[in-house]
Amino acid sequence: MSTSTARKASSHEGEMLFNVAESIGSVLGSLAAKAGAAKRALTPGKPARKRLKRAKSAGNRLAKKAASAGKTAAKAVRRGSTQVRKTVGRATAKTIRRAKSR
Repeated sequence: MSTSTARKASSHEGEMLFNVAESIGSVLGSLAAKAGAAKRALTPGKPARKRLKRAKSAGNRLAKKAASAGKTAAKAVRRGSTQVRKTVGRATAKTIRRAKSR
């Protein structure tokens, strides 16, 4: 190869390397932009955080109300069974007294 051909080939290779580097940089920039957009899309903003907080507190309130209602119902059942036992006991005692007096 002559010297002029070698210079032309090396300059052509330089241009090719420059073009490859540009395309690699472009692809990396595009990927970085997409990654940033994905991060912003997945990270909740202030309004979303507020809505989530309200939903959580509403759920907690409902859970507390349900637990309280369950406890109240259990107390009522216990009281009711106690009252029934007392009433049955009184009736039984009355019946026994009547039977004894006859």
